[in-house]
Amino acid sequence: MSKKLKFVVLFFFLFSGTYFLYNYLYQNHRNIQLEKAEVIVSAEGLIDFFKKNESEKVLNKTLEVKGLITEIGSKSLTIDHKVQCSFNFEIKDFKIDQKITVKGRCIGFDELFEIAKIDQSSIIK
Repeated sequence: MSKKLKFVVLFFFLFSGTYFLYNYLYQNHRNIQLEKAEVIVSAEGLIDFFKKNESEKVLNKTLEVKGLITEIGSKSLTIDHKVQCSFNFEIKDFKIDQKITVKGRCIGFDELFEIAKIDQSSIIK
């Protein structure tokens, strides 16, 4: 094989390897707002998944959680003292004891306070 052909083959493999590595490392991020909810549950029902050691059914999944607002922060709210939802925007026009449905990604459970955590939340009307 000539030197020129070896160089072309080597360049091809390096270029394609770099291309696939780049696409693997920099994949598109999930857009939770556009995803369909895999689990629709109440706040108490979500806590039950963790208490029954069935967390794999909800962790890193898109959820819809229904309940009453019990706490409001600038970019977060708590549903039924059981689920803390974090938003990427300021929360306005909501009141304590108002019914709400929130869609987001479940990221974990705080065993000390027994609170499930949801991020990338959006409000379902």
